[in-house]
Amino acid sequence: SLKVFLSELVFLTETLTGSEGGNITLPTSVGELGLLFYKITTLAVVQNWVLDIWQQHYRDRLLWNRTTGLFTITGLRKDDSGIYTVESKGKGLVKSYNLTVYGNLNFPIIFNHFFKTLNVTSESCFLLCSVDKATEITLRWYKDEEMLKQVSSTDSLLLTVTEQNLSSSYRCEAGNPAENRTVDVDVKTLCSGLNHTGETPSAAFFFSIKLCFCVCFC
Repeated sequence: SLKVFLSELVFLTETLTGSEGGNITLPTSVGELGLLFYKITTLAVVQNWVLDIWQQHYRDRLLWNRTTGLFTITGLRKDDSGIYTVESKGKGLVKSYNLTVYGNLNFPIIFNHFFKTLNVTSESCFLLCSVDKATEITLRWYKDEEMLKQVSSTDSLLLTVTEQNLSSSYRCEAGNPAENRTVDVDVKTLCSGLNHTGETPSAAFFFSIKLCFCVCFC
């Protein structure tokens, strides 16, 4: 019978990040015989090229690719965060990964209320970039390629736009270590009151938002 234990070896822990509902692949491969641990609990065993999942929590979510030898966890949940150790018996290799799973940045919620015009005068236009129901995020305002402002651990960031800057392009970025969400802003539309001194902006206004996003796994 196969005796399951963690080898008494010194090894480094690599940091990985993922998003709820996403997938993460552990970069260390195992061959005919290998083990996967979560903290000190045996999660799965590969023996004679067959995967046997020991923990109910990971059934239907843990995959092992026989060609690459890599484990993949699908449908990530926040409680999947923790240290995973891959042990390849044939290669005499042990590698640990500290996985942190972050909550998703929800596009419909974020961008339906991402920008609000608070006030428009003949000199300044105030824009608020806000993210609804988000935690552990960093917000950034950019003008062209220059980062203007940055704030962490809050759900909103205020920006002042002046008339002389209406020709510049602006965007706000919300991100956590696992992913980023970016929205481009048409300031000429949002801050149109800057060109009409003395006019009161309408309570209802229309603007077009180009949504683009990049998801990065470190």
